[in-house]
Amino acid sequence: MMRGLTLLQPYGTLKIKGIKLYETRSWATNYRGTVAIHAGAKLTRYMLYRISDVAVLEHIITALIECGAIPSDVHFGVALSMFLNGEILPTGAVLGYGNLVACHRIDQAFIEGLSERERALGYFIPGRYAWEFEDIVELKHPLKMRGAQQLWTVKNEDEIYLRGDSCVKAAAH
Repeated sequence: MMRGLTLLQPYGTLKIKGIKLYETRSWATNYRGTVAIHAGAKLTRYMLYRISDVAVLEHIITALIECGAIPSDVHFGVALSMFLNGEILPTGAVLGYGNLVACHRIDQAFIEGLSERERALGYFIPGRYAWEFEDIVELKHPLKMRGAQQLWTVKNEDEIYLRGDSCVKAAAH
C-alpha cells in the first residue's frame, strides 16, 4: 500500500526534480517504502515566512529555474511574482513518488555536512528529522488529489503507477 506525503510548494517540485535531497519533519517514521510526493494546495504562513528570507528565496528561485519549472529567460522579479501568485507550480496534486530509505535525526554534524543550498531548502535544526528518498519518479502529468498531514494512505495508487510509466526520472544534483 502506497503512502503519501504532502510537501509545501516549492519544496514538492524541488524534491521531485531531485534538487532537494532531504525532506525535513519534526517527527520520525519507521515506514520504509514507496511514498507519493504530493504538493499542498496553497502557500501557508510558514512558507511565506521562509521566503521572506532573501537568501532562501534566491536559492528557491534559482533552483526552480535550474530544474525548468521557471523559464530561464524570465527576470527574477517576474519569476518571484509568478511563484507567489501560484502561476508556475502544480498544487493539490501528486507530483511523483520515491522510495523512503532513511530517517536521520538531525544533529549539528549532520547540518555541517549539508550544502548551503540544501540548508536553505529545508528546516534543519537539531532534534528534527531528515527523510531520505531514492529512486524518485516524476509524473509527466500531476494527479489532482487531496493530501493530508502526516503519512497518509493513497487511495488510487494504480493510477499513480500508470502515470509513472511515462515519467521522467529525477536527476541527482
